[in-house]
Amino acid sequence: MVHTDRQELVLGKISGVSDIISGLKALTIKKYEEMNTHERYSIRYLIIVLVGLLASICVHLSLDQYGIRPKS
Repeated sequence: MVHTDRQELVLGKISGVSDIISGLKALTIKKYEEMNTHERYSIRYLIIVLVGLLASICVHLSLDQYGIRPKS
């Protein structure tokens, strides 16, 4: 199966989402109260990156579906 550049980009982002979820699972073995400051900030950072990847995937899917470009 041949993928377009946009499909490859979305597949890469989906892979990134999977990696982040794995990282979050590894970090959340401890209770939140038992985590040190670095672990807490790591979780926050991963969640921010995850949201960005998911938003980007949504934009690319809407481009494919509706052929529109975001204005911002």
